[in-house]
Amino acid sequence: PKCAGGVIWFGVDDSSLSVRTPMYACTDKAPATWAYGNGDTWNYAKRASFWAFNVVANFAYSRWDLVGAEVQQRVVARETKLLEQVADMNNQVASSKASGAALAQQLSNFSITKADAVVDEWL
Repeated sequence: PKCAGGVIWFGVDDSSLSVRTPMYACTDKAPATWAYGNGDTWNYAKRASFWAFNVVANFAYSRWDLVGAEVQQRVVARETKLLEQVADMNNQVASSKASGAALAQQLSNFSITKADAVVDEWL
């Protein structure tokens, strides 16, 4: 949708072991789990995207033969579901009679909700 301005698929840490999460360009704030100051390489925060993906990746590195393929399968499964949800959202917005600002807010809320849900699921 034109009001969206596009979608970036953003991930943190190791790209082969992190779920890339859709963020519409019109998103007006960072999701709480991805926000600046919510955990970094020196400060652990349980509900931070960096740490959720970093902990799983580091666990998988040391036990690759046991869990590596499973983690990658879960990444693909979650991204596939997100692709479907983005397509559904795009169709909803395309058929909506709402204003551009209302649609942009809807897309922003979608991005934030999905990003937070991915981190919560990954924990």
